[in-house]
Amino acid sequence: MKLARFESRGEKEKKEKRRSLFWGIFIILIMTLSSVGYAIFSGEKTATNEQTEGNITKTDYGYRINTDYGFLNTKFTLENVSDVVFKGSLTLDEFQNKVIYIIADSTEAKRAASEFVLNVQTYAYRMQSVCTDNPDYLCEDENLPIKSCSELDDTSLMFLFNTKAGKSEVEILGKCVYIYESEENFMKSTDKLLFNIFNLKQ
Repeated sequence: MKLARFESRGEKEKKEKRRSLFWGIFIILIMTLSSVGYAIFSGEKTATNEQTEGNITKTDYGYRINTDYGFLNTKFTLENVSDVVFKGSLTLDEFQNKVIYIIADSTEAKRAASEFVLNVQTYAYRMQSVCTDNPDYLCEDENLPIKSCSELDDTSLMFLFNTKAGKSEVEILGKCVYIYESEENFMKSTDKLLFNIFNLKQ
């Protein structure tokens, strides 16, 4: 009978760092290959496909908005997401320098998470994909760490992207932020969240 190999704390930390690096690269790869990544990272800009009015530029993907904190890249404008229900409050000051955990258990959820990560990654201390003990969310990689809302402290936040609930809504409960995207209004909830974080209101 083979004995299970004991992993030292150092080995576990190295493995955790490798997983974090892998998922960081994976998220970036999704953005690069998706329409989000293409529209934002493409160097091709012509007068025919970009129109600027005030602080908003219409792009091939959606909109690039010049805010007090820098540029924000979204699919919709502030007016377009007025019908999305938003419960709670989250400011950039509350977001900055936090460890951010991301849960996205489907291809569509990963697309929404990619836009979110693209816009806020420079403000976070660290961002990492994880699984959760919430049965409403599948865990596609058993090697990912499991996090629950109850164990989060003041140094971390968790964002859970759900594309199966059939509604457009953002709900903030403690340290967890639930982003519900509907098929017919896909990306509206993610944009609504970004507008609130960057203090953009009608």
